[in-house]
Amino acid sequence: MRLIVKIVYCIFCMVALTSCKYGRILVYNVADIRDYKKFPALDLKSGEDTFYFHRGEDSLNHKISNFEFGKTGEKLATLDEFLDQETKTVAFLVIRNDSILFEKYFEKYNESSIVTSFSVAKSFVSALVNIAIQEGHLKGVEDPLTKYIPELIKRDQRFQNITIGHLLNMRSGLQFNESSYANPFSKITTLYYGKNHLRLVKKLKIKDRPDEKYEYQSVNTEILGIILERATGVKLATYFQEKIWKPLGMEYDASWSIDSKKNQNPKAYCCINARARDFAKLGKLYLNEGKWKGKQLIEKSWVEESTKPNVNNNFYQNHWYSTSKVLQDENSKTRYFQDSISAAGAVESPLFLVKKSVREKGKWYVRYASNSYMAVGVFGQYIYIDPDKSLMMLRFGKKNDHNYPELFSQIAEVL
Repeated sequence: MRLIVKIVYCIFCMVALTSCKYGRILVYNVADIRDYKKFPALDLKSGEDTFYFHRGEDSLNHKISNFEFGKTGEKLATLDEFLDQETKTVAFLVIRNDSILFEKYFEKYNESSIVTSFSVAKSFVSALVNIAIQEGHLKGVEDPLTKYIPELIKRDQRFQNITIGHLLNMRSGLQFNESSYANPFSKITTLYYGKNHLRLVKKLKIKDRPDEKYEYQSVNTEILGIILERATGVKLATYFQEKIWKPLGMEYDASWSIDSKKNQNPKAYCCINARARDFAKLGKLYLNEGKWKGKQLIEKSWVEESTKPNVNNNFYQNHWYSTSKVLQDENSKTRYFQDSISAAGAVESPLFLVKKSVREKGKWYVRYASNSYMAVGVFGQYIYIDPDKSLMMLRFGKKNDHNYPELFSQIAEVL
């Protein structure tokens, strides 16, 4: 009897603790890829016209599996060995056009296992912003956020100066601490574990003038989610389901986490929970310049704008990252220079970025933006797209324990 009482008491304490932000932090500890089980969510229903990727040639699968890479002078590892033994990867896919060239799952995951997106979801929100503009729900990226959240004007008149474009490019100037989820006092923790996101947004303060500098803040996307709901008149998950999830012919139903059952504010900045193959279809949509089965879902100009390298914004544009590579000389060594002027003089293209080296103190290096781009989430969630080779690569995992963009680019070079 005492044992039963103790069990009931523990269950009661767990329920009580998870009813508030600090309780959620204490019980759930830090964020992880199983968080879709911990938070309430709204369903995303798949449509009837399902799209399936083809199975690629076995020879290409073998080539990718046995692709060797590693640092000079060290023992090289095949991709299979690397993924199986050295990483916390749960899903890794290589897709060209409509064919899956390589697909492996680990840690007891398989093709039907749910993986959560974290900040990869931001790239989906960007697509929805463009669709809402096309449909006339939003006038454009110049729209002030106070047009849709007017109550912020009472808090600070300067909110009128922040536009949708500023939010998309992380240049809003808001005061928001994007530090560790484990810090119970950080703003990102309040956003992630809190049960009323709208209340948090209404309490935001302004730190800098909008467009003054780039600062990655997930709350920007959360605001975009609220704007989309108010502009369209429907839940963000519902809008996403009707405009992207069903049209792309997803194989499975999915979900989008919310702050609480009571408030149902979307966790717009993260937490679409789906299968790896279905996430790949967003990549295919962008690879096809916004077109799907002959219909232009996202404007081609929006895709081009979102994926072009923005050297003044940390290679971040409309919630997408452009990739960059280290510029190398003919001996395959990084090109270092004694000062920024001589480094800048070594290149002519405006797409080159000059930056101070951490490893080589007192020197500068040059890197350039490639044509590839990617959606990125914490713990190493990636949708990587190489339009030059019609390639997509997806990696989902428990930890961001490797330079995966560099690995993607190396794989692309051998295909």
